[in-house]
Amino acid sequence: MITIKNLTKNYGKTSVLSDLNIDFKEATITGIIGPNGSGKTTLLKCILNMIPYNGLIETKFKNIAFVPDIDKLDYFVTGYEYLMSNSKLANVSIIKFNNSIPKYTKIFGMESYMNKLIGEYSHGTLKKLLLIEALLQSPSLLILDEPYNGLDPEYRLILDKIILKLHSIDVTLILTSHNLDQVKKMCTDVVILNKTKVFYSGSKNAMLLKFNLDQKFAEISETKGNYENIERLNDFY
Repeated sequence: MITIKNLTKNYGKTSVLSDLNIDFKEATITGIIGPNGSGKTTLLKCILNMIPYNGLIETKFKNIAFVPDIDKLDYFVTGYEYLMSNSKLANVSIIKFNNSIPKYTKIFGMESYMNKLIGEYSHGTLKKLLLIEALLQSPSLLILDEPYNGLDPEYRLILDKIILKLHSIDVTLILTSHNLDQVKKMCTDVVILNKTKVFYSGSKNAMLLKFNLDQKFAEISETKGNYENIERLNDFY
């Protein structure tokens, strides 16, 4: 379980997160959603202790893996070298590494990319490499920042199956997303951030009984009026 109390994060005079109180339960899939700039990635970085913050974050998890949403890594190493080096840092045994690499590269269609420089990878290929890096660690907590970004449809489906498989063996997952349908389909719990604060935190099913997510998201992101203009598109097209 992760307990967050009175979490606040400022960048200079700009408030990004204000007095957040959230509980992330074990063996759940929690989707963090919110308008652009609502602090989703910043919240993940605070949980991972990657940046300083004010407040309290308590976690019982020891083996944590993180997949960031980045589109380039300018390292002069191959995919295989990158995974080998980072797996050693994460204390993955060489036996496990050698046994797992063929399986994961096949799942993600990465066999032909492992001996290529990762600086030449596309966004999607890099995302698959980072997913393999995380899975090699067999984490009890897996944190994913926009995990579907850059992936082709077939690998989005594969990632769905991986997430559900991990959930079935009680791995705890936290992910950010801009895709509301994906969150409704995959997640057991939801955190909605808006204007630096928590708008909702709890079970997905309870949330869906309480309000329509799409309509509520349009309201808090202040885009509802845009929908009305779309309805009148034929008037000025």
